[in-house]
Amino acid sequence: ATDLRISVIAVNTFLAGATGVTYIRPPETPALFAVSEGVTDIGAPAWQAQGVDGAGVRIAVLDPGFYGYDQRIAAGDLPADVITRSFRTDGDITGGGEKHGTGCAEIVYDIAPGAQLYLVNFSTDVELGNAIDYLASEGVQVVSASWGFFSTFRGDGQGSINDMTAAALQSGIFWANSAGNAAQTHWSGSFTDADSDDWTEFTAGSETNTVSVSAGQRIDIYLTWDKWPVTDQDYDLYLFQASQPGAPVAASDTWQHGGEAPAEEIHYVVPPGQGGTYQIAINSYSTNGDATFNLYTYPYSLQYQVPTGSLGGQPSDSPHVRSVGAVAAGTTSLESFSSRGPTTDGRLKPDVVAPDRVTTASYGSQGFWGTSASAPPAAGAAALVRDAYPAYDPAAVQGFLESRATDLGAAGKDNLYGSGALNLGAAPDAASPVVSGVLPAGDLLASPATISASFSDAGSGVNPASATLTLDG
Repeated sequence: ATDLRISVIAVNTFLAGATGVTYIRPPETPALFAVSEGVTDIGAPAWQAQGVDGAGVRIAVLDPGFYGYDQRIAAGDLPADVITRSFRTDGDITGGGEKHGTGCAEIVYDIAPGAQLYLVNFSTDVELGNAIDYLASEGVQVVSASWGFFSTFRGDGQGSINDMTAAALQSGIFWANSAGNAAQTHWSGSFTDADSDDWTEFTAGSETNTVSVSAGQRIDIYLTWDKWPVTDQDYDLYLFQASQPGAPVAASDTWQHGGEAPAEEIHYVVPPGQGGTYQIAINSYSTNGDATFNLYTYPYSLQYQVPTGSLGGQPSDSPHVRSVGAVAAGTTSLESFSSRGPTTDGRLKPDVVAPDRVTTASYGSQGFWGTSASAPPAAGAAALVRDAYPAYDPAAVQGFLESRATDLGAAGKDNLYGSGALNLGAAPDAASPVVSGVLPAGDLLASPATISASFSDAGSGVNPASATLTLDG
């Protein structure tokens, strides 16, 4: 063990001195946001009845684990021709027995049974990048993702995971991602130290934010502050057992000396017999005291919560993905845990909301809760739109889905419901496209040029009289 530790230090020292290396960190791992009712809620049966079932579309569920997928194939809950690919170093498509991805895939298949379905898993951000490259090479057009990365979450659409989704969009992939389940597990606020003891106050007079955790359970805690991308402002994160407040049971005290990200994280498994109340605290080790924090716990609710701006990690804040919040199936009630916007740079999120509390073979009757269950309906709906309108790119698919969403809450798009509840609306008539007969095709080289086109409603819900034509360049 001593020799191994020395060799790791030697390797890190060598890498740290290499040109272009800012700092070294372990790979990031994602947090999971753990015929369904959602199929009916979004209006998919009418489209399927018209023969629009996702045929010709390639759709991937990208997830850490697909435990039991083979049993679901045998039972008819997933298609026999599903394509599986693991990018884990151990090649385990089940992700160590994780059924999360299998439940997501069941929902996608219920909505778009004619699509070619891919089940692709990963366990780190490095493996995720390889998986996305593979999906692009396979010509996948739609991705369903129900997870988020918190370790270096800025909330402004920037970051390495968001860069990957930008590359996916450039490859023509429509990406539906769960918005997160963090409305009750998020706190944000400025550093406040009324008694000058270097511990921030979560509210006046309280320097701890408590959670209740059962014995044997793991709690993940993530802290970031607004000094991106690297900082010399050094804050530290501590976890105390409420019954023994004198010494921390866990701490994250990375030295931020100018080359490290403004981030700390704790991953703690509560020992047997030690369940109960735990306290989270933030200490100013060497700072100017002018930071604004974002604190997340997973999956336990905080004593002091800030639902606003509680998006669930990268890539839920990305402008390149469609973030999906959750409403209970059969209702228009936003789930209390469903993450809300805005992003830290002021953009509206989520983009739409979709049903959770749905039935799957993996989770049982109405047993699949969370925005994990609401992202797959958006992906399945996108596959139906791509089937009906093959020329639509991801932006056009997004526009179609958001324009048809049932507005909820305040009029217009907002940070609770986005554009509203996912609703495919009237099924298209495949024999009569919305736009047809555009002449001439391609670039308009003649000057002057005459342009003609015909418009028909064709079940689109668009009033042809409202159509406008824009010439680009």
